[in-house]
Amino acid sequence: RERTAGAGVLAVDILSVLNKYSADRIDVLKIDIEGAELEVLGGAKDWIDRIGMLIIELHDRFRPGCSSALRDALAGFTYDEYVSGENLVITRIVRNSR
Repeated sequence: RERTAGAGVLAVDILSVLNKYSADRIDVLKIDIEGAELEVLGGAKDWIDRIGMLIIELHDRFRPGCSSALRDALAGFTYDEYVSGENLVITRIVRNSR
């Protein structure tokens, strides 16, 4: 889905990008969107395990709940995590078996 928000910034969700380019995975996804993490991470359970490395700067100081949205998106997955400067780096994201 493409839509304009706020001051007319075009937004495209991750699943649409994957589908548009017939991609199975994204090797490296960098997210630095000044508090809009809540919207992007809301549907992340559908695609987060298709990301090789997620590099994200969380902006709870602008919009509380960004870190919680990431934790909710990663619930039910195993992954490695480390901090690099202002970024949180998430790798080896694997959906837990049921």
